[in-house]
Amino acid sequence: MLEKKGKKHWIVIGIVVILAIIVGVIVLNSKNDTAEGPGGSVQKITKRNIANSISGNGVIESANTQEVTGGSYGMKVSEVLVSEGDTVAKGDVICVFDTTDIEDQIADLNSRINELEADRDSQNADYDQQMVDADADRAEDLANAQANLAEAEADLAEAEADLAQKKAEYEAYLNDDDPTHTSTTLEAIQMQAVIETKENNVETIRMRVENYQTQVENYSEGDNSYIEDAKENYNNQMDNSIESLEEQLERYQNQKDDAVIVAGMDGTITAVNVVEDSSFSGGAIAIIEGVDQFIVEAQIEEYDIADVQVGMKVLIKTDATRDEELEGVISYIAPRATNSGSSGAFSSLMGGVDASSMTGGSGSATYLVKIGLNEQNSRLRLGMNAKTSIITEERVDVWAVPYDAVYAREDGTTYLKEVTGKDEEGNLIMNELDVKIGLQGTYYIEVVSELINENTEIFIPDAQGNSSIEELLNMMGADAGI
Repeated sequence: MLEKKGKKHWIVIGIVVILAIIVGVIVLNSKNDTAEGPGGSVQKITKRNIANSISGNGVIESANTQEVTGGSYGMKVSEVLVSEGDTVAKGDVICVFDTTDIEDQIADLNSRINELEADRDSQNADYDQQMVDADADRAEDLANAQANLAEAEADLAEAEADLAQKKAEYEAYLNDDDPTHTSTTLEAIQMQAVIETKENNVETIRMRVENYQTQVENYSEGDNSYIEDAKENYNNQMDNSIESLEEQLERYQNQKDDAVIVAGMDGTITAVNVVEDSSFSGGAIAIIEGVDQFIVEAQIEEYDIADVQVGMKVLIKTDATRDEELEGVISYIAPRATNSGSSGAFSSLMGGVDASSMTGGSGSATYLVKIGLNEQNSRLRLGMNAKTSIITEERVDVWAVPYDAVYAREDGTTYLKEVTGKDEEGNLIMNELDVKIGLQGTYYIEVVSELINENTEIFIPDAQGNSSIEELLNMMGADAGI
């Protein structure tokens, strides 16, 4: 016979014995409607869906989950309005924080901001008055400088005219017809002294004129930049102080606004992490899970996870849905192992006992896989256990026979024992029907031959012929594979 191909799992003897007992009971109690033969039975070949599958244990979870957050560390919880198991709608109040201290802080900050703004307005008014006064003073100084300049210019003109006259008189004294009029005479020396005095006076008055001209220019071009600079520096300091207080105010205001925590979605409260009159320590306040759309979260062993891909078909069975087998599709595969525990069909058969604990081993790591359901079922509830079979390969409506019905020759070719009738003594007449092997499932194997039809009868040895494969599959559920 053909040897089964498949994964080699190390299991304890106890598990093997249990499975043997289960199969034995099924064999003893099954009623086979097919004809019996020596050491086996005769059955018509049938078409089946054959698939390779990977088993895993899962839990029904919500496809939509919200961690309700808000509040600030240390805030006192004033009121909790929900309990675990409550149904809430979006916008319903979950809890309320005490905002007494926050409101006191907000009032104090508003008062300090108002005081600083009032001081700033008062000081700016003073700076503005200083600029007005400075403008008036500058205008007055400019007028005085202009008047002094006009007076000095008049004095300069008068002094220059007087000097010119004295110089003319001196020239006339030297150039008249009197030969005694020389520069060395007492009268000439006195005239020279007067001219020198007049020249000094002109220079003095000219310096006054230049000084008044500078004053006029300065007062005409002058500004209040020193006052404006002082005002700008002051306002920058005040703005920074007010802005800092406003930032604190905004934080307290946000805390006050967050004091009323509401649900962000419809669903069921599955966890409440705050208690009335306690201080908030951060994290999720509550968890809401939707009940209108479920998914299955399954754990797949590390041996199998490399063969699992997003988009693969999954068959799911639960106790709540009885014999109904649900279908789904893998939507997520965790990149990192969840734990190092053992899971799978054998753990289920042993009542949840970890097989690794029985063998003394450490078990294998498992990976989280999320499975979306093709159709929702009203009998499902959050937290229900589910058995899953991930279909890695499938053939639909193909000729299939039990493994033991396929025989292999030394040259590697395979055949079925086709029953064509009985001889005169009632013995089965059989010939070898050559077939090619297709997809190999857990219990059935695909066979391909143009000679097979719905009337083809084959011989099945007792090892499989008296076993109810369908009954075994139904008993083990989706976790058993196909």
